[in-house]
Amino acid sequence: MAQTIKLKNSGTSSNTPSSLVHGEIAINYADGKIFYKNSSGNIVEFSTSTGSFLPLSGGTLTGNLSLGDNVKAQFGAGNDLEIFSSGSTALLKAGNATSDIRIESDNRIVIADRGFNEAFAVFNDDSDVKLYHNGLQKLATTSTGIDVTGSVTADGLTVEGSSVGGTYITSASGSASGDIKIQHIINSSRSINTLNSE
Repeated sequence: MAQTIKLKNSGTSSNTPSSLVHGEIAINYADGKIFYKNSSGNIVEFSTSTGSFLPLSGGTLTGNLSLGDNVKAQFGAGNDLEIFSSGSTALLKAGNATSDIRIESDNRIVIADRGFNEAFAVFNDDSDVKLYHNGLQKLATTSTGIDVTGSVTADGLTVEGSSVGGTYITSASGSASGDIKIQHIINSSRSINTLNSE
């Protein structure tokens, strides 16, 4: 005949056993907690070395969750998102080749240094995007294009170019002195001006 071993138990939330002997355990099935009597004679809840077990159904952490190097926090049935540290680099990584990483906000998204002393980039909802160099804004998008603070270095530039007409600014062919060539095309007619650097 099968035997049933019944432990001290309670179905009242937050209830703890009033008395236990060493080696005896008690269960609170309302909270999903197990209690025992420790070597100091105190009745305590079974726990890990750093705190209580977190139920599989979820719960609230009251302390930090520390993961070692290359130990990943993985999300999604196919590990679609991974967050981990290699020891020298902190990584937010799509877990497979078909996953996107989306950052969503109805206000703004800021990428900055760890102390939030300098911004690298600011993305404003329904507004501009700003890029910074050493904490100073250098480029911003506008409703009509971009606004650059400072100088622009480029290998080439096309201004409103098309197959019918437009203005093109390029470096002069074969120029070793930094000359630029401005071409204006109207109905296949080409006007070329070369500006010589001094």
